Amino acid sequence: MLWPPVGDTFRAYVAREAATVTLQLLGITAVGAFVSALVREARERRDFASRLRDAYGKAKGRRRRLRRLPAAHRNAELELLDDAQLEFENLRDEAEWTYGNSSKVITDLTRIEKYLHDVVDAGFSGGPVPGTNRDDFQDFVAPYSKRSRFATDFKNAYHSIRQRLR
Repeated sequence: MLWPPVGDTFRAYVAREAATVTLQLLGITAVGAFVSALVREARERRDFASRLRDAYGKAKGRRRRLRRLPAAHRNAELELLDDAQLEFENLRDEAEWTYGNSSKVITDLTRIEKYLHDVVDAGFSGGPVPGTNRDDFQDFVAPYSKRSRFATDFKNAYHSIRQRLR
């Protein structure tokens, strides 16, 4: 190839090559930013799922312990269950920023958080939630039943969220 190309001035040639290199760099930068955003989103989703799994494990662990404890010794475990409930509340608030209020993830997190809140209230009060005839604490510590509120508002809601996060 002749240099500079025939009919081209040195300045025109350099300007065209500089423009070509600039466009290539802009393209590489845009692709890099896009990939970086995808990786960040995947990492945030994985971290959210990990915190969700931890909160679920804490609550289920409290369930196992509360089943074995006499009523006089339940307060410490109820405090820990209350901490798990607050973690679900924080997860719900975080998910509202990420997914918006209309998301099924938000609905399920709200169900879990409300259920655990009712369990803790019933556990500390020693009976049914005021204004209802259900004893959510007894539902929480009872043997598993597909029709229990534990199954519908806690376990199934959790698995629904996990499915949506995959």
